[in-house]
Amino acid sequence: MSKKVLCLVITRMVAGGAQKIVLELIKKIPKEEFEIHLIAGEVTGKEGSYWDEAKSLLDEKYIHVLSSLIRAPNPFKDYSAYRSLLRIFKEVKADIVHTHTSKAGVIGRLAAQKLNVPKVIHSTHGLIYNEDAKIPGIKKGLMLKTFLFAERFVGIKTDSLITLSEQETGDAIRLKLAPNSHIKS
Repeated sequence: MSKKVLCLVITRMVAGGAQKIVLELIKKIPKEEFEIHLIAGEVTGKEGSYWDEAKSLLDEKYIHVLSSLIRAPNPFKDYSAYRSLLRIFKEVKADIVHTHTSKAGVIGRLAAQKLNVPKVIHSTHGLIYNEDAKIPGIKKGLMLKTFLFAERFVGIKTDSLITLSEQETGDAIRLKLAPNSHIKS
């Protein structure tokens, strides 16, 4: 039996909750069943970095660092990240793409859907539409509405959208981020 190829996509490997969950997935997913690829931006922050831990869990050939995959909106870098994800997903023959966090979620799901990856999963790790969300470059107004449109567009073909809580599940349903039956906490 051949292994399924799973690509985990996240914007950055800073020492944070979303990144810790990605590392836990890498630890717990059976390696005899899955070939796991980690795709993330290279930027770290004052929070610290989980890159060393990621490198201790995966062979170098399964780690893809994209300088263009950044947290703040940047049309040129975003398009470059999209093109790089297309190349990687195609090259490794991805069976499953599991994106984490908002920005990587939209760009990663868009690329996965373009290539008809069989299974597309997104974990929100918080919604940028909440009042307390502090994402650089995403403020109220047109940018937030544009991001909501993009999120809904990729959400249509997202097989599972995983939220952090029942409240976030309700918010995701209210915002129509994916078909209701695909949203789970």
